[in-house]
Amino acid sequence: MDRREMMLKKLQMADFAAHEAALYLDLHPQNPKALEYFTQHKNMAATLRKSYEQEYGPLTPASGADRIGMWDWISGPWPWEGEA
Repeated sequence: MDRREMMLKKLQMADFAAHEAALYLDLHPQNPKALEYFTQHKNMAATLRKSYEQEYGPLTPASGADRIGMWDWISGPWPWEGEA
């Protein structure tokens, strides 16, 4: 597994953990440990997403639009294409 794949996999894991914690918090909104877990993984995913996008380009059209004067959302390989 190359660096790009590893970064994407870590991002997917952090996003998944944050999403699952959010679902748990829907049923248990007063659980401080769950809220801490959610916040930790949400922040981790944001940091990983920023690092990935700085190195390899945007993952979504919205993040691609953040680049001033550029629309390079479609210029690189899609995440599922690998280095095709």
